[in-house]
Amino acid sequence: MTLPFEIEVVGPDGAFVLARQLEGNAFRIVSGARLGDVEVSGFSQPLLKDDAGEPRLDVFLFRAKDRAAARTLRPGQRVELRAEPALLPELN
Repeated sequence: MTLPFEIEVVGPDGAFVLARQLEGNAFRIVSGARLGDVEVSGFSQPLLKDDAGEPRLDVFLFRAKDRAAARTLRPGQRVELRAEPALLPELN
């Protein structure tokens, strides 16, 4: 599956990329997952708040496997995350 993201920040050493999910569903990172052209090995959801003090649940911090490739990403750039759908329990 592919999901659109917008790059917000790339760490100075390229190890991490902060990106905002523009639309889509829950996802999980598996071997070969990519954010744009950058292979990623995992993600977390940082504790960020918007101007109203509400949590920003649309922002994710990705761990880049190739730091040099990650440093080519730029804030404001739109990319696609290629990952797998999250395995969510069914609600009955």
